[in-house]
Amino acid sequence: MRWNIIKKIILVISAHPDDETIGCGGTIAKHINQGDIVYALSFTNGISARVNNIDDENLSQERKQASDLAARTIGFTWIGRGQFPDNMLDTVPLLELARYIEEVKKYISPDIIYTHSSADLNIDHRRVHEATLVAFRAQPNESWQEIRAYEIASSTEWGVRTFNPNLFVNIDKFMHKKN
Repeated sequence: MRWNIIKKIILVISAHPDDETIGCGGTIAKHINQGDIVYALSFTNGISARVNNIDDENLSQERKQASDLAARTIGFTWIGRGQFPDNMLDTVPLLELARYIEEVKKYISPDIIYTHSSADLNIDHRRVHEATLVAFRAQPNESWQEIRAYEIASSTEWGVRTFNPNLFVNIDKFMHKKN
């Protein structure tokens, strides 16, 4: 007898393109290996705050190409790349950030959602966490199963409070994909 394996739809929400790989790239690879479908959504280009708040088009394009390469290497699909202001998500109304997520949510109906930890030092990471909770608040006919927070090395450990994970995913077999 052959069992049909039900694939899960995974949504990884990140402030910047590279957070998804740094934060949970090995876990994404494991989901892909299990036959799950993984989508990623980012909010900013991740660079405009780095060069005197000027969005360098070449640097932005390089960042996009690097994120495309990460997606191909690990196996996920970019479903959205927002153009919100980098390192300034605290200037955008929370409802606007949540609606951006809700549009994707309606389209793919994810089972598991990954997002930043609320303990993170980076304001964009914390705002994305908050927006994720708003977008996936309890409502009739919701189908998602769980929201998981990931940590970003060099950002979370300096955070506003301690990151205390209660789930650890063994990614030993998938570290080569993340690196």
